[in-house]
Amino acid sequence: MAIGATVFEAVTAPYFAVPQTKPYAKRAIGWTILIGSNLCLVGLALFNIFTQGHEDVTSTIVSQTYYSEKNPLKKDTSTTSCVSSLLDVSTSYYTRLPTLQGNNSGPNALVEPGSFKWTINTFGKSDKETVRASYNGEALNCNATNIGLTHHFTGNTFNFGLCAQCSLVDRQESTFGDDSRIDVFGLCSQYSRELDDWPAFTETTITGIGTRLSMGVQRLYPEITFNVSDLPKDAYPFYYAYSAPANRNLTITPERIDYINTWLGGLLYSNGSYTLSGNTNDTERRTDLSLLFNLTENFVCGSVLPVLGIGNVQPPMAYNGDLSRLPEPLPTMYTEVLGASKWVLDKALEDLNGRALATSFTCTVKKNEWKAFWTIVAIVVGNTLGVFGAILTAMLAVGSIVDERIKVRNEKEGGPAALLLPLRQWSGDSTTPQNYQLEVDGKTMYGEDRELWDGDKR
Repeated sequence: MAIGATVFEAVTAPYFAVPQTKPYAKRAIGWTILIGSNLCLVGLALFNIFTQGHEDVTSTIVSQTYYSEKNPLKKDTSTTSCVSSLLDVSTSYYTRLPTLQGNNSGPNALVEPGSFKWTINTFGKSDKETVRASYNGEALNCNATNIGLTHHFTGNTFNFGLCAQCSLVDRQESTFGDDSRIDVFGLCSQYSRELDDWPAFTETTITGIGTRLSMGVQRLYPEITFNVSDLPKDAYPFYYAYSAPANRNLTITPERIDYINTWLGGLLYSNGSYTLSGNTNDTERRTDLSLLFNLTENFVCGSVLPVLGIGNVQPPMAYNGDLSRLPEPLPTMYTEVLGASKWVLDKALEDLNGRALATSFTCTVKKNEWKAFWTIVAIVVGNTLGVFGAILTAMLAVGSIVDERIKVRNEKEGGPAALLLPLRQWSGDSTTPQNYQLEVDGKTMYGEDRELWDGDKR
């Protein structure tokens, strides 16, 4: 029973008794622990508030401007970064003002779309071709590579198609890795006045093409009259050129002609002039498009007049491409056709160079915001008190060790350690206030004056 009672008292003692305490040998120890613990508590609370009291709130937006992680858009407490846009072969885009630099930037930057609808034809890379690549809104630098223009005399309509080879100015790093980056890519644009309905912002350019063809080529249509013999056999289909001689006496009139089709290829055209793309030895820049009929290989450039009863007549095949030797009004008509083709090329490059594809980018906006007040309180209480308790325990342990060493030193220097404490109470039945208490070797003595004990130790 005695053993059981002892164990029970040991376990329950902290709940039914107050632990005895005693003062430090030097008051400075207590003040040091008090001030240090309070500073530590305040420091821990501030540390937790500023490191864990706020959080990143993210949202997703669609931006007209690309912001990389290395160069994000920073505004107040928000940071915006985007992922590259993915371009696919056969996908169509209009162009816009570039947004990488200058005043036209921001999530809602002006688009100002161009006049041509461009379809991605190919992504050419140094070692391979791909059907998808990343794009960050860089400006384009392009050369036209070919153009085809058809004018229908019946109905006074037209259609055209042209392609360009483009590279990127100030290329940005792709968020999808180097394998997705663009080195060179091809763009093509096709339009049929009869079938296509492009947006209203393209109408100025489309109307300009139609006006040039109407005022030039269509105007000459009633004057197209010449004899078959006026052109050498090279201009006619083989089966017709070498058939019965009577065919050479046939007169070609406007009623027999429906349209004129002209195509020009094998060139790199920019700034009103061109070089031959397939001939690295010929770097001369030329402005006369008619020279292409004899400078390039067969079928790279040409023109067709489909004539009823004859077939496809190709006037540029005659006289080695010298259009000036053709019967009138063919030389004048080809001057108008090539002039319209050049105007389309210039307008197309104006629509590409220095501009960007009108893509959009998915961006993440991160805002650093303070958490709710009670959340901050919970964080501070939960994260601070545990650490503070450990630090306070360590301080008390250090203080106890220092206190014991002071007592040992005092005993060695001046006998038993004595501690003088101020009292603010009456002792027993005495009628005299006992202001001081002296403890020496476990015995307690009282008195009014500290000087009663010469050997006391503070």
